[in-house]
Amino acid sequence: MKVTVNEILNHYSITKGEDEVVRQHVISGDKFEEIFPQIYALERSSRYDNYRHYEITDADIRNAYSEWKKYGVTIEMYYGGGIVD
Repeated sequence: MKVTVNEILNHYSITKGEDEVVRQHVISGDKFEEIFPQIYALERSSRYDNYRHYEITDADIRNAYSEWKKYGVTIEMYYGGGIVD
């Protein structure tokens, strides 16, 4: 199973322009429980970047990911191995 995640720069806040897809990440795994933590790590990597965000291209998978985030994120995933930022 493969899930495509767009890495998007928000140019509106800079130049009042359109958002731009700068990269497509293809995440692979046998099931969502293997894929979703990788997507979460991508999102967390830009937590201090106001101009960048990630979006799953498939709406059904995006909805499933939103549900997974409610209960699937562990404290270790959130804090990144005990480092509190």
